[in-house]
Amino acid sequence: LQKGFYKCAANCFDTFKTVTNIQACIEDCSIPAQTAQNVIRSEVARFQERINKSIIHCKEKFEEERDSHRNTENQIAEKAQHCIESAVREHIIRIPSLTATIKSQIAKK
Repeated sequence: LQKGFYKCAANCFDTFKTVTNIQACIEDCSIPAQTAQNVIRSEVARFQERINKSIIHCKEKFEEERDSHRNTENQIAEKAQHCIESAVREHIIRIPSLTATIKSQIAKK
């Protein structure tokens, strides 16, 4: 993408003579890279949101357990930590799928 941008931008200087036209041409050249960046931002934000939801689920689960007074604070903290670690591990496993989704979306645009 970057290489294509620079080639396109260099061509703008060969094709146009006015600064305004050159700038407009360069802006057009940057659209694919900007689109890719937007796709990446969006998918990473969705990924982070899913992790956060998993962590919130763990937190809520163990707040309920704390309220029930069935376990000590240390037991609850250990279980909560295990829940969060498991949730994060599950999401780490999904990173290759996330990468594939990002590549696929960028290729479509």
